[in-house]
Amino acid sequence: MGKRLEEAMPLQGGRHELRFSDGSTSQRDLLADADGAWSRVRPLVTCATSSYAGVSFIEMGVPDAGRTQPEISKLVGHGSMYALADNKGNLPQCNGDGRIRGYIAFRCDEGWLPASSAIPFHQPAQAREAIRGYFRDWAPPLQDVILARPIYMLPLGLTWLPTPGVDDDAPRL
Repeated sequence: MGKRLEEAMPLQGGRHELRFSDGSTSQRDLLADADGAWSRVRPLVTCATSSYAGVSFIEMGVPDAGRTQPEISKLVGHGSMYALADNKGNLPQCNGDGRIRGYIAFRCDEGWLPASSAIPFHQPAQAREAIRGYFRDWAPPLQDVILARPIYMLPLGLTWLPTPGVDDDAPRL
C-alpha cells in the first residue's frame, strides 16, 4: 500500500478506521499488526508503551562481501556469526544476495549513541574507526566486520484480551 499509518480507531461491529499520514482514510474489518514496539494498532489492545531495552545497535553492511571483503565473507560464512563479550556484540549474517548485514550492539544509556560526539555517523569511514575503538581488545577479523539505533521493547510478560477485528501476534490471556 505504501502509506504510513498514523492512527487506527475502533468503529462499530469490530471494524476500524485507518488514518494515514497523507490524510487519506480507510475502513477495514480486520487489522493485522506487524510493527513491533511502535505499533499504531497496539493501543487498540493494550495501554502498555515501549521502553528503552538498555541496548543500542549500529547497523552495518558489506555489499557483495565475497568480492569486496573476502576475509569477512569467510569469517561469517553462509549463515550468521555471533561474537558477544563485555556488554558488546558483533552480529553479522550473510544475505542471499551475497551482502553481509548485521549489527554492532552496545549496552549503554538511551541517549549515548545519538549524543555521542565520539562517533561521526555522517562520515562513514570516520564512524567505522571510532566504533572499532570500542572493540580494540577484540580479534582483528571481528573488528573488520564493523562498518545506530536504540532498541525498544514492551514490558516483559505483557498479555491482553482479544479485540474484535484486530489480530496482533503477541501472547493473549
